[in-house]
Amino acid sequence: MASKPTPSPEDRCHDSPLFFEPPARSPAWRPSLKVSLIEPGNYRSEIGRDTVAQVEAAVARNPNSPFQQQMRNMVTAMGSYDNDPEPDSVAAAAVHALFDPNPKMRYLVVPVARQAEVTIRKAIDEVVQLNQRHPFS
Repeated sequence: MASKPTPSPEDRCHDSPLFFEPPARSPAWRPSLKVSLIEPGNYRSEIGRDTVAQVEAAVARNPNSPFQQQMRNMVTAMGSYDNDPEPDSVAAAAVHALFDPNPKMRYLVVPVARQAEVTIRKAIDEVVQLNQRHPFS
């Protein structure tokens, strides 16, 4: 079943092929796609090395930045990055998510409990902020 283009308000007169509406669902249609989110803590990887290199470069390029101290603090905090464990448990979570018949929706994979505490606390703070200024807050 082909999808027909649905133009955005800006492109209604242009009939843009970039916007599509989903095909009509038949009564037999059932979602079979399962999505899992893997949230890794601090593990040794190229992502961490690249992040440190990019922040160091940003510090050098922007000596008068008002965020200079925060950038330096980040580099200092990640200074022991190469001492973090290999991401084997992250890979194990990915394998579980891919091949388990009932994968978890979220995998919080951290090498130390403190990282989980910080992540969960930030998530709770975000939920509290999102639920402000309405009649039931």
